Amino acid sequence: MSVKKASKIFQVPDTTLRDRVLQKVDPETAVFGKSPVLECFEEANLVQHFKTMAAYGYGYTRQECVNIAPEYAVHLGKRTMDKPFTMKWMRGFLKRWPELKVLKPRGLEHARAKMASKETGYFKNLEKTLSTHNMHDKPHLIYNVDEKGISIDHKPPSVVSDSTYCPQAVTSGRGKTITILGGGSASGVAIPPFFIFPGKRMRPELLNGASPGTSGTNGQKSHILQPMDVSCYGPLEKIYNNLCHKLMRESSATITRYNVCEVAGKAYTRALSPENIQSGFRKSGIYPLNPEAIRMEYLAPAEVFKQISPITNTTPSEKNTHEDAENLDNRGR
Repeated sequence: MSVKKASKIFQVPDTTLRDRVLQKVDPETAVFGKSPVLECFEEANLVQHFKTMAAYGYGYTRQECVNIAPEYAVHLGKRTMDKPFTMKWMRGFLKRWPELKVLKPRGLEHARAKMASKETGYFKNLEKTLSTHNMHDKPHLIYNVDEKGISIDHKPPSVVSDSTYCPQAVTSGRGKTITILGGGSASGVAIPPFFIFPGKRMRPELLNGASPGTSGTNGQKSHILQPMDVSCYGPLEKIYNNLCHKLMRESSATITRYNVCEVAGKAYTRALSPENIQSGFRKSGIYPLNPEAIRMEYLAPAEVFKQISPITNTTPSEKNTHEDAENLDNRGR
C-alpha cells in the first residue's frame, strides 16, 4: 500500500514512514530522542532475569526493578550510584519490552514449591499405585479431596455502571473464614461438601438449607496436582460471590454463618459439575495418567531448591554473558 494509506491506517506520521522506506533510519532503532542508558542486549539481560525470577516464584515489583537496573548500570560502568533510575525509566522499559507485563501472581506455599518437581517421583508413584491396584481403567475409584476457604465478606463481582465513577457494592462486612472440604472422582462424581465452622460448638442450625448429604463440624484453623484446585474451586469462589451479591440485592439480607452453608452449597453443586471434575483430573495428569500434562513453567519454583552446577566449557563471549547473568542472579538472591 502507499505510504499515505499506511500512515492513515496505522496512525504513524507519513514522514516517519518515508524515512524508513528510504532507509534514512536504522530499522533496529527502538526509540527516537534520548537513547536509553542500557543498550538493547544489556536490557535483554534484565528482561531475562526479571522473567526468570518471576518463574521461580520470587519476582520483582516495579520499584524493585527500578532499584536493580541502576545497580546493573553501575556494574557496567554506565552510571554512578548518585544517579538512580525513576519510574519514568520503568514505563519506557516496559514499552520497549512488551513481552513483560505487571501481573498479580498466585500464592504458592513453600512446601508445595519445593515438592513440585519431576525428581520427587510423584507420577512414578502414582503409576505404581494404579498398576498395583489395577485402577488404570477405574476412574470411579480415583478420588481427590481438598479444602477451600470462603469468607462471609464476599468479593463483589464486576457490575455494569456509569463509566464516569467507580460504583460501590454492599457486602456483609468482615467475617471469619469457613472451610469447605470437597472432592470428587475422576469419573466426574462429586461427594457432598463438609463444612468446618469457626467456634467451639457446632450448632445444627448452621447447616440450614444445605444440600442433601452435607455435614459439618467446628474447628480452628492449592495446586497443580490437585484436580479440585485446577478446575473446580476457582469457579466455586466466583459462583459463591455472585450468589451472595444476588441474595443481598434481592432481599437486603446479609451473609452470616447461619445462611452461608445454603449459599455455598448451591455454588458447590454448580462448580463441581462432572465436566469440571473430569477436567481437573485430566489437567493434573492423574486420569488419564499423563505426566506431561503439567506445564514445565509450573515446575520452575522447585528449581530454586536444587544445587546449581557451575558453568563450564564456555567461550569468552559466552563467559561474559554468563557473568552478567550471574551478577543479576546474585542480586536477586
